[in-house]
Amino acid sequence: MCKWFTEITKNNKEKKTLVTRLHRLKKEVSGKRGLEKATLLTNIFNTCNMCASDSKIQNLKSTEDATYKRIAEDLANELQINQEKKSSEVNQLKRKLEKTVDLQERKIKKVKMKNKTSSENLKSKVQQQNSKIKKLRYSCKNLKTQNRRLSSCVVKHKSYAKELKKNLTDKENINKSKTDEIKKLKSELNKIQSLYKDALKQSNENAELVNDKEIDILDDKLRAYTPEFRQAVMNISGKNVATEHIVSVINESLKLAGKTLKQIPARRTIDNIVTKKIVVSNIQVGQCLQDKEKTTLYSDETRKFGKTYNS
Repeated sequence: MCKWFTEITKNNKEKKTLVTRLHRLKKEVSGKRGLEKATLLTNIFNTCNMCASDSKIQNLKSTEDATYKRIAEDLANELQINQEKKSSEVNQLKRKLEKTVDLQERKIKKVKMKNKTSSENLKSKVQQQNSKIKKLRYSCKNLKTQNRRLSSCVVKHKSYAKELKKNLTDKENINKSKTDEIKKLKSELNKIQSLYKDALKQSNENAELVNDKEIDILDDKLRAYTPEFRQAVMNISGKNVATEHIVSVINESLKLAGKTLKQIPARRTIDNIVTKKIVVSNIQVGQCLQDKEKTTLYSDETRKFGKTYNS
């Protein structure tokens, strides 16, 4: 029996008061839920009698009333049901906790593995980065040395460029002078070419004359003898050749070249050419002596003083 039941019977109270007391306790227990109900039941029943079975309840004294038995049985059943529910809930919670613990442990293991792999990867990456940094430092040193060499080369090239600019300016001046000389030479060349063309024309004309056996001494436009023939007659008469022999002298000299005169001039035309020569020579002497001072005329051919002028 429970302690509270024995204590009630020891006090020798009446059955009605016991019944009312039990009903009140039952109402109080049914009105509460959860932990409050469990604490109230534990306070009512002793811990040693909480797991009392149906056999102990049936061994109550026959002197006790059936109502006490029924109330006690109901309370014991409720307590057992609550204990079973609590035990099942506790078991479920344990299982859930075990599952969650297993899951958390697995997750922790996975995270640890990931952290290990990530740490290893990071270590390898750090090593790679360190090797790259070393390579970059070495390349930076090489680049610095190359930059120094290039800077020295740039200075040298600048000096060379200045010298080249000076040389270019000198060459430009030389080229300008040369262009001027080239222009002058071109103008001279043009003159020489024109002279060469004239010489070619004359040579062609002379060749034609050479090819022709007869020499034409008449000018069709002027309808007179050519100036070359007149000059030849004047030159021959100046060599103290008589006028009657001038034509024969010309023919004999032309025979040596295989040529002959196409027209044979008359004696009168040759005399006219010689007289024209004398007139022209006298005019020339007069023009030369016009500005001279202290001039005299000699009747004879003796030369005494000063310069003589012959016509």
